Amino acid sequence: MRPKINLADALTAYGISDNTRRAYYRWLDAYLVAVGGVSATRGAARLARMRALSPTLLNKVLHAGKFKAWLDTLAAQGVKRQNLDQARAAVVTVSELLAEMGALHAETAANLKRVRTPNVPKLPTQERVLTPQELELLVKTAAAIATTPNQQRRNIAALQLLTTLGLRREELSKLTWGDIQLKEQRVCVVVGEHNLELNRATLAAIDRWRACFEGSATKPTPESPLLRRIWKGGRIGHEGLSPDGIWLIVSEAAQAAHLGVVTPDDLRRSLAMAHLTNGMSLENLSRLLRHRHVFITEKFVARLLSNKDKDA
Repeated sequence: MRPKINLADALTAYGISDNTRRAYYRWLDAYLVAVGGVSATRGAARLARMRALSPTLLNKVLHAGKFKAWLDTLAAQGVKRQNLDQARAAVVTVSELLAEMGALHAETAANLKRVRTPNVPKLPTQERVLTPQELELLVKTAAAIATTPNQQRRNIAALQLLTTLGLRREELSKLTWGDIQLKEQRVCVVVGEHNLELNRATLAAIDRWRACFEGSATKPTPESPLLRRIWKGGRIGHEGLSPDGIWLIVSEAAQAAHLGVVTPDDLRRSLAMAHLTNGMSLENLSRLLRHRHVFITEKFVARLLSNKDKDA
């Protein structure tokens, strides 16, 4: 009998983030149910399945024709393009991993990769600009939805960095404690070649978050992630908070604050609009947003102002 395959460990070793792994588990489970005829699982049962997958079942269901038919069925059921892309990525990534492990023929994995996402148009996302009062409410609500003191302080630090520095969620996810540096008597966050000065409120939020590590086995080092995942019970994990995790904090806080759909990109736009309203020059705004050229900022501002006129 061929040994069971521990997909959970394989995805971890592959460098897949926690949030993405969970999404892949959902889609692979759905695929096994639809194509393999097994029963659906959730929670601990799903994780147990991913840790002991049958090679025979996987080789039976991982077929390009079956995969394409499944994606077409999802599209016909009204699954959005973004979710279809993730469903495809889940199966393709798993097939590539299995091929590397010798559990699936390389040609089979290559054929699965050639299957494209059904031609479903991506729905345009509404670009929003929040008022200063709405941003303040969002930060407060991000703290209120936390279930532990550590999570509360982490959430506040994340929202303060997003709303005051205009960071992209990928940039925030990559920050380490060593990126907080003293530059010409100013405390800054270093993002690439840019030194972004921290205001008092944001610096205080980071200091409160740092205090959570006192006596912890995950004490910060210059190379360690600035923002961490929080486990149940409030224990601070070693792994950094993923871009998807940052998006989730913003989304859940916005829903709890009755602000509707808000994304991290909306916070970046809101910061830019606030500075424009206060008279910041285009050149300074371009430096703040870390655009490669001021021409990009001109287009960014034109779009902002156009959307503002439509909302007026």
